[in-house]
Amino acid sequence: MNAAVQAIREARAWQLAIGAVSLLALGVQIYLVARDWTFYQYDFRAYYSGPFLRSIGEDPYSVIAHLAWAESEGLHDHALAFVYSPLILFAFSPLAMLPYPVAFGVWLGLQVLALAYVCIATVRVLDVPAHWALPCLAFGLNGTLAAVLRSGQVTLIILVLMLSAVALLKRRSTGGALIPMVVAATLKIWVVPLLALAAVPFSTRRILLVAAAFGIIVVLTLSGTLFAPELQARYQEIVGEMVAFDRAPVSPYDQSILNILAYVSDAGAFPTAVMRTVWLAVCAGLVGITAIVCLPLTMGTRDPARLYPLLFSVACLLLLLIVPRAIHYQWTIALPAAAYVLCRIRTPAIRGLLTAMLLIPPLYVNRYLFGISTDARLETLLLLPWGFWSYLTVSLLWVACLGIARRDRRDGLL
Repeated sequence: MNAAVQAIREARAWQLAIGAVSLLALGVQIYLVARDWTFYQYDFRAYYSGPFLRSIGEDPYSVIAHLAWAESEGLHDHALAFVYSPLILFAFSPLAMLPYPVAFGVWLGLQVLALAYVCIATVRVLDVPAHWALPCLAFGLNGTLAAVLRSGQVTLIILVLMLSAVALLKRRSTGGALIPMVVAATLKIWVVPLLALAAVPFSTRRILLVAAAFGIIVVLTLSGTLFAPELQARYQEIVGEMVAFDRAPVSPYDQSILNILAYVSDAGAFPTAVMRTVWLAVCAGLVGITAIVCLPLTMGTRDPARLYPLLFSVACLLLLLIVPRAIHYQWTIALPAAAYVLCRIRTPAIRGLLTAMLLIPPLYVNRYLFGISTDARLETLLLLPWGFWSYLTVSLLWVACLGIARRDRRDGLL
């Protein structure tokens, strides 16, 4: 008995130590941004300068206009313009009414609050032990969460909205869950496929609610056509360029399947002209496999509340495997799902391997050990697995998540 008690105490001590180190790492990441309001949060600067430029009659989608604004504020390294819909441009307008240093502090404060919520919701909504949730969030997938804090991206806000939706779905509030989902998808259109979660368990009412939510997202995204047609046209032009299918490969900072296919096409495996077809075939295969495994779970499930965290995790992992553009910070969406999967794998060797893969940061190894810029293209296809480490890791986590789904259905846990 004493040996068992001692083992439990040692395990708890290790868990507390892991949690403390993870929180410390998150705190350091926040401090590195917060210590200087001139820190180059490149996406937040665009969120601020876009509405500001519109208010003075300048083009919010013009890089030149943004550079001129940054220079007038004494800010350096600015290189990005606003790339969101006119509706989001107006939504960020209140921030642009504040002096930039104040807006910087307000936005960082919102990010810290969002991070705190994500940590708590990963534990309480997805039922992940804190000693799994915290290190995955702090260090996982090339330190993607640190990239969110450095860039000032809205990814943490997206996670807050989606985890809130899962919490509401567990309480069987389909209509309530669709509200944060609509907001999230209006901010980032690639979140739209996650609406399907609200249709489970399938019923005519739920399907109609999801269809209505989708219609609202379309209306909101295209609403600029009515009140700002020129801005809407500029926005759609930029989006088309960002997800172009005939593009050349870029650095692995974009970890998307489309960028992987661009490297393979560039090596002569298939012509660029069929890139869209190849991408669609890959997406169809991944979605098809997921549907074969997960659809039976949605029919006659014993415990919908237990099912939603699983489906959310599968959906987030799958989404990042198929989107045509997946910049480094977007992979934060997968971190709660990764923690969910890892803490439920029963085979120690597999769990250890995937945990190690999640925590290894090739982008930073390349940069600080080998002096390779994160903007550098890969020189050979042999480097694809290392260069696209986040994609490889999430692929294996997706496979593991599907295995957990099959196991839990077999064992009568769903």
